[in-house]
Amino acid sequence: MSDDQPLDPGEIPEFTGDLEQLEKDVSAIGTDATSLWDAGTQIDTTFRSLSAYYEAPDADRLFATTAPVAAAGNDLCDELETIASALGAYADEVRPLKNKFERLKEEAAAFRTAVADDDGSDTVTSKARLRILEKAAQVRHFAVRWDNLIMDWKAQAGRAHEIHGTIDSAAEWGEAKGSYKESHTVMGSEAEKFGEAVAEHHYIAENYPDFDKQTLLGPKNGNDQFDQVWLHEDGRVVVVEAKSSPGTDLGRRTLSGGKQVSQGSREYFYDILEAMEKRGEYDLVESMEKALDEGKLDYVVVKGEKNSGTYTGYQYRRFDISKGTLP
Repeated sequence: MSDDQPLDPGEIPEFTGDLEQLEKDVSAIGTDATSLWDAGTQIDTTFRSLSAYYEAPDADRLFATTAPVAAAGNDLCDELETIASALGAYADEVRPLKNKFERLKEEAAAFRTAVADDDGSDTVTSKARLRILEKAAQVRHFAVRWDNLIMDWKAQAGRAHEIHGTIDSAAEWGEAKGSYKESHTVMGSEAEKFGEAVAEHHYIAENYPDFDKQTLLGPKNGNDQFDQVWLHEDGRVVVVEAKSSPGTDLGRRTLSGGKQVSQGSREYFYDILEAMEKRGEYDLVESMEKALDEGKLDYVVVKGEKNSGTYTGYQYRRFDISKGTLP
């Protein structure tokens, strides 16, 4: 899935096996196992029944020669039943996952069709912003669902490998683990983009429409910087920490003395300002410090509401950093 496109249905794994045939084979293996046990037991029983008509010093040893046949049939029966049980368990685990993949493929195809059918006529500012937010919500939703499916696949592939221990099961488990690493990275990225979109295109656009977004020089991983900083020509400043959902925790950082502080605290705020100064963002830091001294700075966290692919709004909280939060 690219940065600008939703999940491609063609990228969703497709189970190519025949579960119906597998279940028939499981039943057949169970039947064969019973037949082998019956055959081995019957051979031993029938041969031993001849002892009534044969007497000789080595008779006992002779009639015991078919005992290994019965034992081997019993052992093979146990092994086949174990295989049948493992295959049956595999079918039970794979079927729900197969159905989930198929549903996600259908939903992804429908979503891509809806996006493709959009003629770009949303020229009204509020409608354009809503379109951006709807798309961000949908892409995040698919990314989360995709990540959950891959997580299930990884878990089930691991259990299957414990049962079978074959080269093929090891390969599938390895592929699932690699796919999960990728899907989890994509999910985290799309969640961050959704939170950023909510802050910019809803909270800021409606509450601070004349503010300009500042370009930040922090690293791509987002460390040592605020999520967004907005300035007004009259000196007001809005600093935003953007989160994708109400349940997303505030970030934390460790100060030089070893103490941890949370986003939203005075100590966290000034530690980020120090990092910005080290990167050469002097003018922006000066504007932020001046706004703080003059009571013109708002420091907020904006969290996108929970949704199932349709944008539903946001929650926000304004931080009070007038006083320190550490002893």
